[in-house]
Amino acid sequence: MGLAATAVADGTETENGALTDADDATYLQGAMEELRSRISAVPGSGTVRGVWSFNNKKYAFRDNAGGTACVMWESSSNGWVEIELGSTVEFTAGLDAGDNGFTVGEKVVDGSGSAIVVGFVKTSGDWVAGTAAGTLYIKSIIGVFAAGTVTGLTSGVVSTGAVAVETTLLPGGRYEFINENFYGHSALKAMFGCDGINKGFMFSANGFQQITTGMTIDAPIHVTEHKKHLFFAFSGGSVQHSSIGVPTEWSVITGAGEIATGDEITGFATLPGDSLGIFNRNRLYILYGSSAAGWNLVEHSDESGAIEWSVQRIGYPIYVDDRGLMDFKAVQEYGDFNNASFSQKIKKTMDAGKNLIVSSIRVRAKNQYRLFFNNKSFVICSFEDRKLSGFTVCSFPVIVECAASVEDSDGNEILLFGADNGFVYQMDKGNNFDGAAVDAFVRIAFNSLGSAERNKKYFKAVFEVDSPTSASISFTPDFDYGEKEDITKALSVIAAGGVWDVSVWDEFVWGDQLISNPEAYIDGSGQNIGITLFSSHTYEAPHTLNSVILHYSTRGVKR
Repeated sequence: MGLAATAVADGTETENGALTDADDATYLQGAMEELRSRISAVPGSGTVRGVWSFNNKKYAFRDNAGGTACVMWESSSNGWVEIELGSTVEFTAGLDAGDNGFTVGEKVVDGSGSAIVVGFVKTSGDWVAGTAAGTLYIKSIIGVFAAGTVTGLTSGVVSTGAVAVETTLLPGGRYEFINENFYGHSALKAMFGCDGINKGFMFSANGFQQITTGMTIDAPIHVTEHKKHLFFAFSGGSVQHSSIGVPTEWSVITGAGEIATGDEITGFATLPGDSLGIFNRNRLYILYGSSAAGWNLVEHSDESGAIEWSVQRIGYPIYVDDRGLMDFKAVQEYGDFNNASFSQKIKKTMDAGKNLIVSSIRVRAKNQYRLFFNNKSFVICSFEDRKLSGFTVCSFPVIVECAASVEDSDGNEILLFGADNGFVYQMDKGNNFDGAAVDAFVRIAFNSLGSAERNKKYFKAVFEVDSPTSASISFTPDFDYGEKEDITKALSVIAAGGVWDVSVWDEFVWGDQLISNPEAYIDGSGQNIGITLFSSHTYEAPHTLNSVILHYSTRGVKR
């Protein structure tokens, strides 16, 4: 093919519509702020009382504007959408020749109105004999669903009903959730929750259904699943569980039961070996067995207990005791519980914060345990090969009132928290605190470089930094344990490069080196050196400091 004698096209390469890196950064920041302006708080008043993710959708609970009821909300592209909680109908004289009762999802009518069945619970009688009695949970009522005969259009059930009562949630409380499938089929997975104020509940694609356990004060405070039973903890130290495989059925005849612990329950955690850890405020239990016919409750410790909202499982459970952060397994191995605590290096922080704990989560992707306090601060405990590798003390501009670590359908971890200002946030996402700059600093331990008693002259520091974008960092060198210090230096970090056919496209800068090596000259003398690094940025991506290389010469022995 021959070449054209004259130019027929003239093209200019651009990135995201920008001709320069500076313009690209400006446009990107503008897009971030535009999208941020569209994010709204969960409607209502007060703090977010619970946040969770189920079937790739995010949910939040918050009291209404008047503080008279709590409302369940679902996040959507158009903002928060209120979830219909449905209604209940108490029925008697239930008849079904097939002995199955109602069919979930079917339409039922009562002569003047219709609704969709969310679920039902039979508490007495027999379907075939026409004497079944219990509760029918319905939604999407059309017309007036009044007392009368309720007929299922597909299941053939006929029962004498009462007036439908709309389900509402009392305000207050603190929600806790799990996602679980008790029935086997993948489409039957549901979200279960409780808040210490209202009845526990089950929510699925079928709708919202409260769970009646029969307790005088039916307001569970903690929830878990174990051996295909739904477990609730109640105030006063009572643990109750459903019938096996049926989370809405709480009859001792069909396998439900109660276990007394004698102390306030502060959490549950599944243990290696498929037993259940039951955490009380001042003692620990392990529940062995697989059903009410063979439960064996064994006291694990009568001297160590968990502060509420601190229990998380990382291998074995981790929790906060009056002595600090504790490892469930270590409590068994040490007679001295002070030795079982692994937070001695941050003892002052833990002593000051143990009565301020509001939430905790585990971060699977980073092998971390995060503990949040009501003064906006939190502690990150990092682990490597199941061994503690260090602590980081951080803070947010808001108070984390509730937090959740869940996975989406692709197995990606999502970290959510509800704040005191009514917003729901996603952690470890983005480059700032909802538009506010991230302030970060780290002080490297003083290093004598193998000769503690010799003076040294320091000339230069070379840093190895991994960053997906360009970054600006400052550092200050200190000498002789901070007795002498040099002036603050600035470092310019270039974006990390990549390897062809190995690195992910659009996640590296073509032609740059894999690790940035910013350097700065220093001028100081001393037996040892310490370095403090700090940064404060709104739009720069997180960076990782791998190492520091020091140029120095050895002088005489300290006299």
